[in-house]
Amino acid sequence: MQQVPISPAMSSERDNPDMGDGAHRFRVTVERQKLEEFNRAISRTADSETNAALRVPLTFPAVWYGMKDVQDCILETVGRADDLAQSALLHLEQTIDKPGRLEVGETYNLDIRMDRPGGDNKLKVFARVSNLREEPLVIMTSLFAVVHAQGHKQ
Repeated sequence: MQQVPISPAMSSERDNPDMGDGAHRFRVTVERQKLEEFNRAISRTADSETNAALRVPLTFPAVWYGMKDVQDCILETVGRADDLAQSALLHLEQTIDKPGRLEVGETYNLDIRMDRPGGDNKLKVFARVSNLREEPLVIMTSLFAVVHAQGHKQ
C-alpha cells in the first residue's frame, strides 16, 4: 500500500492525509432538498423536524461522492475513463472526523486524493471538506471497489 504523507497542520486524533499534489477540488453546497432526502433515508423522524432543527449529519458529506464529476474523477483514477458508463463505485468503508460544522445553503471546497492500496479493484479516497477560508470541517477516508455496472467485479 502506498504511504500517504501526513500534514502536521491537519493532524487530529486520526492522522489525515495532506491533500498536496494530485488532489482534485470540487465546489459543493449543502442543498436543503438533498439534505432533507438524506435525513429521510437515515431517520424515521426526519419528516417531523422543523426547518430550525435541520442539521447536517456527520455522514452527509459522503453524498458528494455521488456527484457525476466526483465519480468520473474517481473512475478515471482507476483507469476506467473509457468505460465510465459500465462502471460503478461500491462504497465499502468510511471513517469521518468532523472538527467543524456544515450549514444548510453554504458552499464548501471538497478536496479529494486517491491511492490504490493494491493491484485489485479497490481505491482509497481521502477527502477534506473546508470552508472558503480553507478551515477543515470534515475529513473522510473511504474505501471503494470499482465494479461493473451490472454487478460483476472488474
